Amino acid sequence: MMPKNVLGIIYSNSYDSSLGALTARRTMGSVPFGGRYRLIDFALSNLVNCGVTKVGVIANSNFLSLMDHVGSGRPWDLSRKVDGLYMLPPFTPRQTELDANDRIETLNRIMEFII
Repeated sequence: MMPKNVLGIIYSNSYDSSLGALTARRTMGSVPFGGRYRLIDFALSNLVNCGVTKVGVIANSNFLSLMDHVGSGRPWDLSRKVDGLYMLPPFTPRQTELDANDRIETLNRIMEFII
């Protein structure tokens, strides 16, 4: 069993510029894979299979399709009263991917979620 002090954080816009036209209207996490899945499905499944029950998804831009896809987190058993799936709001006004300094700043801004 996973200790209760483990938390998963997913940056859904990490490599948006790598996919060019595929991420023009959506975040990288919501890019379709195999017709049924989205790229975020793999990260969420890996976290859940490792026993992580509290997951935060940070999206900087174009996150509507991502929110529609993950919903409440029920397909990954993350629809819970305690812990579960959290969609964290965008924190930087820019429409670009987050660099290392932006990621650290974002972590500072969600410190209440982390603690």
